[in-house]
Amino acid sequence: DPTLLIAQLREQCELEKQIISIVSAYYAVRCHRLAHHNQTDYDGLIEQVLGLWQQDAQLARQASQQFAAVIVDEFQDTNPAQCALLQPLE
Repeated sequence: DPTLLIAQLREQCELEKQIISIVSAYYAVRCHRLAHHNQTDYDGLIEQVLGLWQQDAQLARQASQQFAAVIVDEFQDTNPAQCALLQPLE
């Protein structure tokens, strides 16, 4: 029945919106707590390094000259920030 299917899809969309809202609120609190305690996580470390490299090109060059090779395990699972971190090291 198309009417039942449409109702189920609307219900599913509403549930997804609620889940996104809860996860977003949790993430905002988590970020605030990390910042309040002057802490970071793995993704935050990557963002900080990328920010430093964008501010100081010489620093990025020094990092690229420091390594003859970089081995990346599970490259297919890297995210855009991790790829951006690797680019100056090529």
